Amino acid sequence: MARTHYQTLGVERSASSSEIRSAYRKLVMELHPDRNPSKQAAEQFLRVTEAYESIGDPDRRRNYDAILDMDARRAQEREVQEQRRRNAEAQQRAAQQRNAANAASGSAGTATGRSGTQKDTFQGPTTVAAEITKLSLIFSRGQWVEAETLAREIIARDPKQALPYAVLGDLARQRGKLSEAVKMYSYAAQMDPRNSLYMRRYEELIRAGRTDSFGQMAGLPQANQGVALIVAALFIVLSMIYVFVAPERPLFPSFNMLSTWTLGLIVMLFLTGVVTGSCLSAGNLLDRFISSTTNSVGKFGPMVALGTVAVVNFWFAAALYAILGLIRGTFNLSATRLLYGVGVTTLCLTIAAALAPRGFEAVQVFLWGGNLVYIGAICGWLVADSFTQR
Repeated sequence: MARTHYQTLGVERSASSSEIRSAYRKLVMELHPDRNPSKQAAEQFLRVTEAYESIGDPDRRRNYDAILDMDARRAQEREVQEQRRRNAEAQQRAAQQRNAANAASGSAGTATGRSGTQKDTFQGPTTVAAEITKLSLIFSRGQWVEAETLAREIIARDPKQALPYAVLGDLARQRGKLSEAVKMYSYAAQMDPRNSLYMRRYEELIRAGRTDSFGQMAGLPQANQGVALIVAALFIVLSMIYVFVAPERPLFPSFNMLSTWTLGLIVMLFLTGVVTGSCLSAGNLLDRFISSTTNSVGKFGPMVALGTVAVVNFWFAAALYAILGLIRGTFNLSATRLLYGVGVTTLCLTIAAALAPRGFEAVQVFLWGGNLVYIGAICGWLVADSFTQR
């Protein structure tokens, strides 16, 4: 059996934080490469450091303890199953002996009993498998309330199924309940250790620290989040000034929907979107892009459909998102913040266009400007996300 982090540090599982810290410091003094140049000491030093990173922080320690508890339960369940298997084999041998003694009546009775047992055993797993398929389908369709209810029902019937935990993890993550998401992903990874997606999602949140919602993660100080928002606000103000003072000619004077739009306006709409999306991501106010657009079922999430509609008309997409969110309970924290940021940015540039002396049609900027801002925000999110280690 693999050593636990507690065993690596030489402390009991009930040890206090100060005892863990003291044990870690003592081992570091003994095993640090500057003091002990041996290869074995270097390997032990890495294990000790990894152990302390996992249980030295109270929140990560709770997650690790939950995994240890689950391992203990699974070991106990395996022991019980093994005992049941041995009992079943003993009963089968006894039945065979009785069949040999009573080849006529005993054989028929035993066959009938065995057939009935196989039928009962077959029906149970088949029902759970059908419910797993249904869960995957309704979750992919965005029926979150129904998916959550069904996932909990499946867990109550068969707690060894991995997908329901992963679905609950996705739902908790989308709502900003990251501590709950970490717990659900850890359960899913334990139930299906071959599924790399479950482990990757668990590790993403563990590496980030942990929080109750995006924007409060231990991995990024609150001051840095404030700086990111200030940078976005300053760029929006500069863009408004440019739109207000720039003397440019319209690009599409004969196209009624965009008859007053200039090249500078188009560039500013897109760039402010890029800055807004990148600052929200860098400020840790958005989840990872890939995790927001795909789910643990392996299908595209509602964010993809929302983005498709937003390219056609941002305000229609925002209204549709709000309506479906209220009706079906499908609000996504990252999507809500992104839409809010794009909406505020679009309104600011609409105000600048309305006040500009060169005569912009503010209605045109309001109706269609959000499309460009949204596309820019997605691009900024992707760029910032690729440089942010979370």
